[in-house]
Amino acid sequence: MGFFIRDLHQDLVKLHGQQQSSPDHNTLTSSFVYRGQGLSEENFSKLKNSVGGLMSFNNFLSTSQQQQVALEFIQQVRAKADKIPVFFVMTINPAITGPTTTPFALIDQVSCFEAEREILFSMNSVFRIDEIKEMDGTNQGLWQVKLALSNSDSDPSFAALINCLRAENTGSTGWTRLGQVLIKLGKYDKAEELYRTLIENTTDEKWNAHYYYMLGLVLYSQSEYQKAISFYVKAVEIFQKSDPPRYYDLATAYNNIGLVYCSAGDYQKALAFYEKALEIKQQIFSSNDPRLTSTYNNIGLVYSNLANYMQALVFYEKSVEIQKISLPAYHPDLAKSYNCIAVAYLKLGQFTKSLEYYDKIVDIQKKSLPPNHPDTASSYNNMGEVYKHMGDYVKALSYYEQALEMRQKSLSPNDPNFAFSYNSIAEVYLAMGDHSKSLSFFEKTMEIKKKCLPSNHPDIAAGYINMGNVYCCKSEYSTAISCFEKAIEIQEEMLTSDHYNLVSCYYNIGVLYHNMGNYPAALSSLKYCFEIQNMPLDTDNPMYAYPYHALGKVYQSMNDYTTALDCYQKTLDIRERTLPS
Repeated sequence: MGFFIRDLHQDLVKLHGQQQSSPDHNTLTSSFVYRGQGLSEENFSKLKNSVGGLMSFNNFLSTSQQQQVALEFIQQVRAKADKIPVFFVMTINPAITGPTTTPFALIDQVSCFEAEREILFSMNSVFRIDEIKEMDGTNQGLWQVKLALSNSDSDPSFAALINCLRAENTGSTGWTRLGQVLIKLGKYDKAEELYRTLIENTTDEKWNAHYYYMLGLVLYSQSEYQKAISFYVKAVEIFQKSDPPRYYDLATAYNNIGLVYCSAGDYQKALAFYEKALEIKQQIFSSNDPRLTSTYNNIGLVYSNLANYMQALVFYEKSVEIQKISLPAYHPDLAKSYNCIAVAYLKLGQFTKSLEYYDKIVDIQKKSLPPNHPDTASSYNNMGEVYKHMGDYVKALSYYEQALEMRQKSLSPNDPNFAFSYNSIAEVYLAMGDHSKSLSFFEKTMEIKKKCLPSNHPDIAAGYINMGNVYCCKSEYSTAISCFEKAIEIQEEMLTSDHYNLVSCYYNIGVLYHNMGNYPAALSSLKYCFEIQNMPLDTDNPMYAYPYHALGKVYQSMNDYTTALDCYQKTLDIRERTLPS
């Protein structure tokens, strides 16, 4: 099959050259060609949302100079209820689109259907989407899509993007380039198989270091964190003893080890490795070198996870300033940096600013990534998060469900990204008061987390807290307490003095025991909020108003009004000091 494809492409290149150099080539190839095709609702929706962007036909593309031929094909589509009929009108005249290197040719002299005046394009022809509109009259229900042949010779933005992507996918061998492409396409199983085979068949230590590094990257993408670190460490050992020193490779490996630790929830170790990487890079590169951006972004991510969002923005913005200079406007890496900034603004409560960046992100991703790409799904999920915080739960749910649908089409069933989708949907159902659906999605979230994360990971503790909150709403207090106690067990092992989730769990348990009428147990849990080891008792922290208020309610239920009043007074004192007047 490969030989056939190559021969057909070469024949088209030959015919294209002959016809374009012919004195009467303008009579052979008109300014427009036509194609009739049926699209699924999903693909048509993506097409409508991509006006102004690029569209690639990944196979050989058959078109006709005659409109009627294309319309006849569409009549066959109209009979299929699951397809939307589309009439493509493609501008291909170089006098209009500019010179092109895309091979296409009129093949009526070698075709069995000479009357169709067929023009055949080679694989991966790229067009810019100019206009989409519904036709009227006898063609009502038919959509006309106007395309213009685009290529790196005539479209500057397309040229910049292609040149940058080509530069990223270089390598000394076809195998290394294939591995890079498989990773970019999310084909991690195939990439892992390739790199393991290369390691088994390579004795050159220099190449093994590269393969170890790439296998670490693949395993990280599959959430195999410990295995990923082990292969990165093997690469580091070779980089450290190389002559001459491989400083940049060493810095990149440190950066990726930090990334693994960050994903595993060990933020202090992650920050230590990121800082090692940044120190090396700052010594060997200028301040505006693009190779600094990944480490700036990753340090920002650690600060984000530590809830220091203003410091996170400092590093994210350093990265973006470099990328604006070094990358084309629609490069996927620029979208990733915008995403970090959007999330930080969300956490800071600046929702309009956050949505502004998400609009930029989705615009880039629609024009530069394949349909249903995991990065696009993450953007939709995060836009849902913004709308949830704005109180628009219906719109939030719509974005969450679109993100889940994309992930179902592009990821393996146990991919940790599903946990984000399930958890987001669960939270919005909880906010809408649909407790049964909320609990169902939280349970799905926990199934994924338990398969992908260590048993004492903070995200698993958070999952138990979420389930406990739902059981509270369902008045299933004993089950709720059990969930909070499981969360406490993890948190007492993992948390440090700058975390307050432990106080929240004991507070919730105390409130539940009060609701159940078990006042001694309620008092014990609530008082423990002020006795947690290494937890600073900051009387100006508004969170302590909650356990004082809950203690007051318990003492009131016990008819100890004097102590209850004292607790309420402490609650009022804290709130007067910490809340706006």
